[in-house]
Amino acid sequence: MIAAAMAELLWQANQMTGRPISGLLPVLPTVILRTHIGHMWLIRMATLVIFLLVLAKWDRHLHLITGAVLLLCFMAIVSGTRSLSGHAADTGNFTLATLSDWLHLSAASVWGGGLVVLSIIILPWMLRDPSPPLIAAIVRRFSRAAGIAVAILAVTSLFNARVFVGSAEGLWEFEYGG
Repeated sequence: MIAAAMAELLWQANQMTGRPISGLLPVLPTVILRTHIGHMWLIRMATLVIFLLVLAKWDRHLHLITGAVLLLCFMAIVSGTRSLSGHAADTGNFTLATLSDWLHLSAASVWGGGLVVLSIIILPWMLRDPSPPLIAAIVRRFSRAAGIAVAILAVTSLFNARVFVGSAEGLWEFEYGG
């Protein structure tokens, strides 16, 4: 995520200045310190660094539930900075459009991140020591979280399509939807 944030900063600076990537170094301090996108980028980077520090201390100092809540908060902040510096913020900060975008990104993170954790960590662990009651409990919990996330994605997708595209035809007529 840090690498993606760095690449996004370079892309945004390129879009703002029209300079090639090789000529962006002199303008990066101005972009970071004097633009809204730069301020959101700083908050995102600080959150990611703190996130890494929390992960480094996870085993020794964090209770599982406390750690999970902290990580969820970090995800919410990162997706919030994304919403507050993207298309949703074109009409202003803290609008219904930014809230919808934030909910959309958060739900996608919960659903997608849950699938990654389930397939890379939990399923291989369960295959080594299968326990039908434990498998049922994990599937039940994930299915509930995934169902809520997909419902949020559906509602926010419809809202975002209406706000940013305007109509179903707009998906094919405008470059934004294509």
